[in-house]
Amino acid sequence: MIGAVLGPYSIRRVLGHGNWGSVFEAVQEQVNRTVAIKVLEPELHEDPAKVAQFSALSSQMANRRHNNIVAVYEAGEFGGVHYYAREFIDGRTLQEIAESPQKLSPAHALRVLMGVARALLYLSHHNISIGPVPAKNILVDNANGEPHVCGFSFLDGTSGELGSSAATEMPALALSLWNALDPAAPQSQQVYGLLRRVLTPDHPFPSLEHLLTEAEALERSFHKPVVKKTKSASARRPAIKPILPGGKEPLSQRLQKKHYIMGGAVAGAIVLAAVGWVVFQQLSKLPAADVDAFIHVPAGEFIYQNGEKKKTKEFWISKYEVTIGQYRKFWTRVGEKGDKNYAHPKQPKGMDSSHTPEDWEKTRAAVDAKALLEDGHPFTDDYPVFNVTFWDAHAYAKWAGGRLPTQEEWEKAARGTDGRLYPWGNSFDDPKRANTGKDYDDISRGKIDGYFRWAPVNAHPGDASPFGVRDMAGNVCEWTDSWVPMKNAPKEQVPVICGGSWADTEARVTTRQTTVLPGQYHQVIGFRIVRDTAPSAPVTK
Repeated sequence: MIGAVLGPYSIRRVLGHGNWGSVFEAVQEQVNRTVAIKVLEPELHEDPAKVAQFSALSSQMANRRHNNIVAVYEAGEFGGVHYYAREFIDGRTLQEIAESPQKLSPAHALRVLMGVARALLYLSHHNISIGPVPAKNILVDNANGEPHVCGFSFLDGTSGELGSSAATEMPALALSLWNALDPAAPQSQQVYGLLRRVLTPDHPFPSLEHLLTEAEALERSFHKPVVKKTKSASARRPAIKPILPGGKEPLSQRLQKKHYIMGGAVAGAIVLAAVGWVVFQQLSKLPAADVDAFIHVPAGEFIYQNGEKKKTKEFWISKYEVTIGQYRKFWTRVGEKGDKNYAHPKQPKGMDSSHTPEDWEKTRAAVDAKALLEDGHPFTDDYPVFNVTFWDAHAYAKWAGGRLPTQEEWEKAARGTDGRLYPWGNSFDDPKRANTGKDYDDISRGKIDGYFRWAPVNAHPGDASPFGVRDMAGNVCEWTDSWVPMKNAPKEQVPVICGGSWADTEARVTTRQTTVLPGQYHQVIGFRIVRDTAPSAPVTK
């Protein structure tokens, strides 16, 4: 069909395939309009009943107009080929988003939820029976994040029986959105909370109207107006440009908190400000972290999760999360010798064995240049490594002479034996003590704990467990080698991820994630290792 002409449309490329036939991108030459063309499968052309149904469904869709339902322009037949032309949406399907590392922001996830709910309400108000609305039939516009329901399956039931309703379709949508939502983004937990209520089996499904009201209120809370005091032009500093991808607008260097009043001596104020900046930079430099240090955790009983008592053997756990500098050495070694001695037994055969994290070249270049991040701190080898898969973490641990901790070992090292909720106790009394998401937003932008995203592994001495293990509440959450059924997909086994991160407002060390596949990665996920025997010079505390 590529290059073919159907009436006024010239076919350009294939977009996808469905129950009725294939979808192509085309251009309507007379008006230079890009459209999507659905072409009935050739074998169905010989079936008069199918052709009639195809035409009737095209007509039904063409007579429905809603912002969240793809518009059908016309249907026709040309050279024995039956087709219809519809609105072209430049975007990805919800299924593609859920399966890719490029996830939806909380605001966009809410927009998809509300848009599909409004489309279902529209169909209900027009007494149109629907079939299933699969994630592959929800197109999310790249330009504005608006969802569009497309295809025939939600009208004719070809991918299931007619008689579907909001009570059956919204939980399926919520599950797709759960997998498509960026867990590291600010406000993601609020959206997860809303989705959880839709997914809970023993919870009565809220009406579409009620669900829309909840979602709209949550969306409004994301956009509360903020009144900012305007600084004078002479007090403004140039913005620090982010080095790594995915950053938001850079922070201004707001490190001088007081105005110097020198009786109108503007030149003197500028000099003092410059001196203050240099002094701040010197005082804020951290000593190099003893990244090879290990902490001894003795054998014995401890309180696990919600009060269960468990026992562990003694082990030694790395005091800090594995750093970029440490991972560099491993990565160089693998590049020279390969990873055949370090691969996990479950690691898929044929996968890339270089263990190169996503954006690794940019990360190393930024570290080598000691580039300033958005919060004004220089990026160094003492920052935790991130964007690593489980396979990467396991291989590093084996290369380093250790292994990944179990979730029980990780929790004991984080909370001690007395069942505390945080490494330091049972209350989050000082948000400065850990690098968490309490200031990961467009207003605070790292001003509470001092870092907008990652922090050097020794930057927060207050985030220390009773044994002296650091950054168990914040910085990056961490892979373990405990495998459990994946949340919402129990047939899939995944490694447990423990702890909070720079993007999480929840910092309790009982936090678990079971929604990430071992081959996936994220900017909030790192790891640390354990040993079963004492290193040459273990740190005790």
